[in-house]
Amino acid sequence: MALKSHFGFISEGSHRLSWKLNGNLQSVLLGDKVTCTAYSETHDLVLVLTSSDGSSAGDKLIVYRGSGQLLFEVNEPLDYSFYYLSSHIHHETAVVCISKCHRYDWFYAINPETGQLENLNRAY
Repeated sequence: MALKSHFGFISEGSHRLSWKLNGNLQSVLLGDKVTCTAYSETHDLVLVLTSSDGSSAGDKLIVYRGSGQLLFEVNEPLDYSFYYLSSHIHHETAVVCISKCHRYDWFYAINPETGQLENLNRAY
């Protein structure tokens, strides 16, 4: 199953994310600008990319349960910035990262239980 992109509603200067699941409204205030959101129905995960400098490239991945419980925060991989959340042919939860060193962009799988990133392949 693919991720549901652009999940929830972003407000308050792009720092608050709200969503409704199973009739329950959740809302989280984030210290940084929200750049991308997605929802994994399979794993009941709300994935959020944020940017500390306000740019469109993210530097942190934050993952919540659909109930609003914070599960983990993951920093960007070395020499990369988070670009957008996506599904991969072999992994439902993945993120595309752009190179800071003018190399190739890469898909990384997101382990839905630990948040650990696994380098998969080039993103085109």
